[in-house]
Amino acid sequence: VPVVAWMADHREALQLGGVLVGIVVLLVADLSWGGLVLLALLVGAFELVVSRLGDRDRDAGEPTTPEPTADVS
Repeated sequence: VPVVAWMADHREALQLGGVLVGIVVLLVADLSWGGLVLLALLVGAFELVVSRLGDRDRDAGEPTTPEPTADVS
């Protein structure tokens, strides 16, 4: 999927952007403790999704090599 490949290529920038958006929300919005926890969960979920999709695309592009087997005679 081209979008996943693009996300894998720009994973670090997307993760940095997610953190920066979270910081801007903290500075602009007047959040209660519940809002702060919700914001932390949302930013964490975004970071996790970006990381997993980037790893999945990189794993799909790598050729798999068979494990060496020991020949016991």
